[in-house]
Amino acid sequence: MNASFLKTPREKFGRFFFNRDHGKVMRQRAVYNLETAKTIGLLYDATDEKEYHTICEFVKSLQNDNKTVKALGYLNYNIIPHYCIPKLSFDYFIMKDISLFYIPNNTFIEDFLKNDFDLLIDLTTKDFFPIQYIAGMSKAKFKVGRDGVSHSNYYDFMLNVNESISLNEYISQICKYLTLLNKTNE
Repeated sequence: MNASFLKTPREKFGRFFFNRDHGKVMRQRAVYNLETAKTIGLLYDATDEKEYHTICEFVKSLQNDNKTVKALGYLNYNIIPHYCIPKLSFDYFIMKDISLFYIPNNTFIEDFLKNDFDLLIDLTTKDFFPIQYIAGMSKAKFKVGRDGVSHSNYYDFMLNVNESISLNEYISQICKYLTLLNKTNE
């Protein structure tokens, strides 16, 4: 993530607007796991090509389990790079899609926010306000992300992981807990 997204006065204004508007988000909360969720939204950082391919594999595995997946990735670039091949399940936003107050806005973000996913998973391992904004404003029924003081207002389930965790390990941890969570006894 870009170091310029540290808490600047501009980000503080963005957080003020977010905190004001977050309370207005109407969503129907429910607990979902990887078995019960039919629709899944993923938020991630697509800036690193290797991590992008890891996300692609994760999306593919979810789709192989008959899940409808929509992945929204941030790219710390001015244009979408060559490795982000347009796909039906993948949308992106770039630096120009982030306002003066670090609030993300483009058509793909608006469409993503209109979905009331059964499950929303934030796959970022570092604090990044534009992704947090989308997660917080989402109408998803069950939101999962990394533990953090600023996240507790909008995530329903948080994993306590170190920022240095690899994306593969983070996905593995998420899958482990979302398989065990609210498991039905047969």
